[in-house]
Amino acid sequence: MAVLQRRPDLMALLDVTDPEPAPAGSAFYELPNVQLSSHLAGAHGDEVVRMADTMIEEFRRWQEGEPLRYAVSLDMLDRMA
Repeated sequence: MAVLQRRPDLMALLDVTDPEPAPAGSAFYELPNVQLSSHLAGAHGDEVVRMADTMIEEFRRWQEGEPLRYAVSLDMLDRMA
């Protein structure tokens, strides 16, 4: 946030803050170079079909012993939602 306060030439489009949501009185609500939007942790529309197709293909790769395209390691879990 400090950088955005010092640098009005930068713009931030945020759908996630820490903490989530930004607390009342947060400078994020007042800064003219920050746009906040609701965080949507889910899927709407056609992407559900694409996600299903991706999972089916990944499962097929696993079943055939092929390398996975979207493997997740234990170290990645702390950075993922």
